[in-house]
Amino acid sequence: MRCYEAAKAFSCANQLPLTIEPRIQEIDFKDWDGLSYEWLWQNTNNPSIGDFWQDPWAYTPPNGESMTTFEKRVESWWNKIVSSPKDDTILVVTHGGVIRKLLGLALSLPYKSTTHLNCFEVGYGCTFRLSIYYDNNGVAWPKVVF
Repeated sequence: MRCYEAAKAFSCANQLPLTIEPRIQEIDFKDWDGLSYEWLWQNTNNPSIGDFWQDPWAYTPPNGESMTTFEKRVESWWNKIVSSPKDDTILVVTHGGVIRKLLGLALSLPYKSTTHLNCFEVGYGCTFRLSIYYDNNGVAWPKVVF
């Protein structure tokens, strides 16, 4: 809801169309959703939040979405975006897990690696930009722009 409300406000203020894309929603933490990290660190086991952060492909939040499912849906959106050259500018308002996965894809980080989860600090309300360049063969070359 936080991302939806921010995107809706931006869309209205700038008279731009708004599209909701379910493939780039945050991972569904289900039973852990809305609980603070502090609470989760102190009160979870089997799996614990620590288990999940150390190996999210082996441990899924109770009743939540697996990391494999999450990554596949985000990657399917990304693949559609980079599949053919476009001059479009797209503003994406999403959560930290999706941002980390998109950065991992853009930078070709190894699959099933916690590198993209641990190396990028994505604070509330932060922004970043990806530019996608295409070579003469139509191959996408994403770049993180600072």
